[in-house]
Amino acid sequence: MYSGRAFCKLKKMSKNKSGKKHWDVNTDANEKKTEVKSEPIDILTTAYDLMTFVSRNKFGPGMGIMRWLSAQRNQRGGFISTQDTTVSLEALTLFMVGAQPDNYNVRLQLTAGDEVRTVTVNNNNALVLQSIDLMSIPPELKVSAEGTGFAVVELGLFYNVESLGDASDVFDVSTVLLDDTTNGFTLMTCAKHLQDGSSGVCVETIQIPSGFTADLSSAGNIVGLKRLEQTDGQVVAYFDSVGKTSTCMKLSCSRTNMVAKNKPAYISMVDYYKPDDSTVVSYHPRKLQKSSVCEICPQCSGCSQRS
Repeated sequence: MYSGRAFCKLKKMSKNKSGKKHWDVNTDANEKKTEVKSEPIDILTTAYDLMTFVSRNKFGPGMGIMRWLSAQRNQRGGFISTQDTTVSLEALTLFMVGAQPDNYNVRLQLTAGDEVRTVTVNNNNALVLQSIDLMSIPPELKVSAEGTGFAVVELGLFYNVESLGDASDVFDVSTVLLDDTTNGFTLMTCAKHLQDGSSGVCVETIQIPSGFTADLSSAGNIVGLKRLEQTDGQVVAYFDSVGKTSTCMKLSCSRTNMVAKNKPAYISMVDYYKPDDSTVVSYHPRKLQKSSVCEICPQCSGCSQRS
């Protein structure tokens, strides 16, 4: 009984337009946006809702959700972030498997100018992404279908733009280098949110210069820090949110290998559910900028004679 009431409420909260159905998590913010662009959290929520429809065998009403979700995919079949891609592909797969008839066989013909291509979708390849590269951009693209079942057709168009638009930073990320020597240094990073309110879950990725490793225990206890890990030459920190007040972290780094003439390393702060909301800065320990091979490795060939 309660699940039925919840399902009815879920349906009432959906947004419907042009035969497509989805859910907005932050309705007020989305209504204020000047451009039509879905947020990862909306894609994630809609994917979970599609799974709900599938679990109740509501494939007819779920068709509009499938259309909207499919329209959010990029040209490679994924979505915006890792999580919304994983959940959305699972939801679409469950829908396709549950909705396809036993005698599923659809033949598609695409006509683009002088080019005519044919694609067949059946039970053997229904879950496989098939793609066609056109030799030129036609003035008109015609798609016709025959058979039993349904197929999703997407068109991807690539072009260059002169400007990326508003490049204002969402986060302010600053760095301070302490105890800077050729064999070690302490890096302090501070980040705060520049827009209204706090961010959602954030991920800070700190590159560690080649030849060094970070001591994660030196970070101490930081409010809002959920996880801290080190892998592939970088430290990754997961925060519940980043607000107007700076969130700071110290990392002590020590030399593990002989590497000279290190290049600048980079730090990025990204809103997990809005990957476009990100800021990248660089840092470069002063001692490493000026270090020579012989300063780092006095015993190396050709160095002993110079001392």
